[in-house]
Amino acid sequence: MRTGSSRHGTVSCVALALALNLACERGHVAAGQSGAGGARDAAPAVDGRGGAGSGGRGGMGGSGAGGSGGVIASGAAGRDAGASDGRAGATSLDARDAGAPGGFEGVVTEQLFNQMFPDRQQFYTYAALVTASRGFATFANTGDITVRKQEAAAFLANSAHETGGLSAIEETNKGVYCSSQANCACAPGKSYFGRGPLQLSWNYNYCAAGQALGFSLRDDPDMVARDVNVAYRTSLWFWMTSSGGGSMTGHNAMVNSAGFGETIRTLNGGLECNGGNPAEVQSRVNYYTKFTQLLGVAPGNNTGC
Repeated sequence: MRTGSSRHGTVSCVALALALNLACERGHVAAGQSGAGGARDAAPAVDGRGGAGSGGRGGMGGSGAGGSGGVIASGAAGRDAGASDGRAGATSLDARDAGAPGGFEGVVTEQLFNQMFPDRQQFYTYAALVTASRGFATFANTGDITVRKQEAAAFLANSAHETGGLSAIEETNKGVYCSSQANCACAPGKSYFGRGPLQLSWNYNYCAAGQALGFSLRDDPDMVARDVNVAYRTSLWFWMTSSGGGSMTGHNAMVNSAGFGETIRTLNGGLECNGGNPAEVQSRVNYYTKFTQLLGVAPGNNTGC
């Protein structure tokens, strides 16, 4: 999760920033896959995060909360038109229809998760993701069953892009990522490169995420790579609370029918959208299309940016 510089080679990062009344930024990428590159911009805005493999993180920036950056790129053109209407194929307007469990576990089973991430690191367990998701009551739990599945697919697709199919825990190009512009001094000897599913990056994002979730991430950023629960929770926190480099959170983009492309804009729009890096955008879209197919729903409109 980074905003600002470049990263793509293998995997990208994403940063987490603002929750509740916190506004911070995040950005940067994780290592381990091709087509990496996302980054979330945060409130202030500086470069956010860079990707694993090759590439870099974008800077802070964005409204509201953290940011994530991804691969660097110049930004030009607009978004792709997307597939079909996101709600197509919905069988009920009630998210709890047919007695299905609520939340993430109600739309993505462990078997499906294993299909989506056959080569993931054992660190990224399904059980830990389910547990972390329960801390965010509206995640994959808002709207009808189609919308719920689309949001789950969108979060997982961006995570897959950032980490090479959850094959990377930390980004490969490890920088210090200490911004003097952030209202959070870096701890001596600590580095704030991308870690976790969305590759939390930069000191300001670690500070904001830690403050929101009750972890001492400024002093111990490695906790995100050591503890899978912290890894998932920081990424979900950013997804649910930060508008990064876009105009809305990833969660709101999916539940309000803005489309998957808006989640890319939030995570790393400054570096990838508007023609900045079409290959990175397409990588994210490919994962999203694959995951929505596995979940049996249409991808919806506006899948690109």
